[in-house]
Amino acid sequence: VNQTQVDATEVIRAPTQPNFAMVCKNYTTLGGKIFRGTESLVGVQAWIRSCEKIFKGLRLDDEHKRLLASWNLEGAAAIWWDAQTANTPEENFTWPMFKEAFEGQYLPATGRTRMYRDFIDLKQESMSVAEYENQFNALSIFGPELINTLLKKNEMFVAGLRDNLQGRMMGHLKDPFVELVDLALRYEALDTKKPGARIQTGETSGVN
Repeated sequence: VNQTQVDATEVIRAPTQPNFAMVCKNYTTLGGKIFRGTESLVGVQAWIRSCEKIFKGLRLDDEHKRLLASWNLEGAAAIWWDAQTANTPEENFTWPMFKEAFEGQYLPATGRTRMYRDFIDLKQESMSVAEYENQFNALSIFGPELINTLLKKNEMFVAGLRDNLQGRMMGHLKDPFVELVDLALRYEALDTKKPGARIQTGETSGVN
């Protein structure tokens, strides 16, 4: 085997390294955001979950996950990361280590407990059904065990609706969640078309 053949074999076997500039561009294209450290607890959780989803789509290895996440820290978050890496080289941080440090700083146990309670206590009140659903989905990540079956999720969603909607939804607790929400939206629209009218709980209407 001559040297040219050996070199060619080594080139073929060498792992391909992603172009980091292109990775950064793809991250943004896929909806990746900058993290500044001033986000709410819901925003913090949403950012790390978004990163996980995008990294999976880009098929990044552990090192590039950590590198890309750290490159998207700005402001207070960038200062925090500089402090983390002041005495420990950044390349020594694995992605799980980054997440552990990040969540320890921005998702402390006390904050997660508070969000868990907020999820349990969530009520529609003055929100529209769409706004209530957004809040429900955002807070649900802090209490996944509370909605780990379709029935539990639907029951919890309906329990937080206003009284004029709850009764009409009770017969649909086994429906797919998307259909349950759609039904609540349609009932809300129906009520909006009847200014001043109050449909009694349990009353049937043209909405099925």
